[in-house]
Amino acid sequence: MKHSFRKALLFTLGIKVLFYVFGYLLRPDPINQGLFFDVFMENDSYWYKHIFDHGYPLKIPGYWEQSSFAFFPLYPILLKGLAWIFSSFAHSAFALSLCLSFLWVKGIFKYMDSMGKSASDAFWLVALLQCIPFHYFFHMFYTELLFSTLLFWLMYSIQKARFMAVFSLCILIAASRPTGLLFAFTLFLTLLIQIHPSQWFTKINLKRLLPFIGAPMGIGLYATYCYARVGRAFVFRENMSAWQRDYCWPWESFETSRIELQYLGIYAAILLLIGLYAAYLNKGKNLFIILPNLILPLCTGTVTSYPRYVSVNHPIFEKLLAKFRFLRNPLFLALLFLGNLATFAYWVLVHDVLSY
Repeated sequence: MKHSFRKALLFTLGIKVLFYVFGYLLRPDPINQGLFFDVFMENDSYWYKHIFDHGYPLKIPGYWEQSSFAFFPLYPILLKGLAWIFSSFAHSAFALSLCLSFLWVKGIFKYMDSMGKSASDAFWLVALLQCIPFHYFFHMFYTELLFSTLLFWLMYSIQKARFMAVFSLCILIAASRPTGLLFAFTLFLTLLIQIHPSQWFTKINLKRLLPFIGAPMGIGLYATYCYARVGRAFVFRENMSAWQRDYCWPWESFETSRIELQYLGIYAAILLLIGLYAAYLNKGKNLFIILPNLILPLCTGTVTSYPRYVSVNHPIFEKLLAKFRFLRNPLFLALLFLGNLATFAYWVLVHDVLSY
């Protein structure tokens, strides 16, 4: 176990270094100017930097006006805490990324062990999740790594029936991203259907079910803050409409002449089909986790952000890894990782459609 964990941790840190070096080769100017960690910053990262530097707005944004209210507070709160030591946004975000990388790998190993899987299974899941195209997000100054870390520890705590851990993690995951509430709710449903209805209100099962109240509490805390800030509790929900949702479903991306969007529509369709197949393989187990978190992002989001939603839906990849041995083949993972590097290069150089 310890050997596999160390190997997985070194692999993760090595991938982070590789992205740093590759980013420098693609765009050396920021590092040459002393901005050593700007290679990890693009697009949404700057919204978090704005929150870090200026806090949330003091007025309600206009209907089509994008604002930082759409970005949930846990990530910037953690960065502000680290700023006591590291001062700047970039240095704090990089330090947090290193800490979360350790907790993420540890959480995967803990979760897989609680599911009766081996340390080898855990290692290959760590490797697979970092090789898939667009999964460079796990190493950038985004919330994918934070969210995934919380999700693995939450699912581990549910397995171990740890009341306070589930309660606390539900609050945190709901405060990290809008989809946190959905994941917590689907985990609640998954646990609920495993218990016979006649046993729902027994003391032991209430102790397992009631901690999920932490998720709406997490949203409630942010809503309370927004009300105190601008007098409107759910301004964050309203503000999300400022991000136009022109290409929600994969086929809609072919309504434009942009090759990048058409490519992304094809890739989103492939991800959707893979997710549906993984849901079929589960035959009930984790079905309520995979399907809503696979389909609802397309209903409310867009293909440009779909790879980010799928990247944290790890029961998909966990099941595929158990089914297909070639996903543990280093050569196959290397080919996947080349695709990841290609999407990362677009993110660094173009800062456009594929890079949200």
